[in-house]
Amino acid sequence: MAPEHLRTFLSHRRIEVSQAGDIYAVGIIMHEILYRLEPYSDSEDTAEDIVQKVASLDATSMRAIRPTFPRDPYVHPEIMLIIQQCWSESADQRPNIKRIKKVVEAVLRTSSGTITDHMIKMMEDYAGNLEKIVHERTAMLEETQLQAEGLLLQMLPKSVAQDLKLGRHVAPQTYEEATVLFSDIAGFTTLCSSSGPLEIVAFLNGIFSGFDAIIAEHSAYK
Repeated sequence: MAPEHLRTFLSHRRIEVSQAGDIYAVGIIMHEILYRLEPYSDSEDTAEDIVQKVASLDATSMRAIRPTFPRDPYVHPEIMLIIQQCWSESADQRPNIKRIKKVVEAVLRTSSGTITDHMIKMMEDYAGNLEKIVHERTAMLEETQLQAEGLLLQMLPKSVAQDLKLGRHVAPQTYEEATVLFSDIAGFTTLCSSSGPLEIVAFLNGIFSGFDAIIAEHSAYK
């Protein structure tokens, strides 16, 4: 909202419109499109404070605040100038829409075609970057799901794990045959006292991997 209309709204709660006010809004929108930032995104003030500062003049500089121009990305100086003119405190000093279009098209014609071409290129770049981010996040999600599924299959029979994944009720099952194995590693305490933690873990992992291989060979389930 242009500052002159903002003052009217704050004092009388009445919304006014004008062509000069629209030009002010065009400058704000151009700034957002070119820098992909919300106005005053670099300010630590609250929204209410910013509104008050836009509606009034700074007591020190006697100038109203406006959005700043970041260094990156590069924007042609004439484009920056026309945006600043759109934000002029005096409504009659703001350019008309024909003047804005003429300046913008003149600048873009020397670089990357019409304003439409420029906007299309920006949207393509944004879409390409977004597609890359979505692809990376999807790959991470799939990897996490595979890890979770692998862990689930180690803990439960495949049929039970599948039912749980699909949210189905898992009915109790009976088996005609089952084996219970009681085992002991002779001298394990002595072995631990003379081995490092990683050596013990590797040793136990080798034993359990051996059991898993034998069980898998006979299509059994542990």
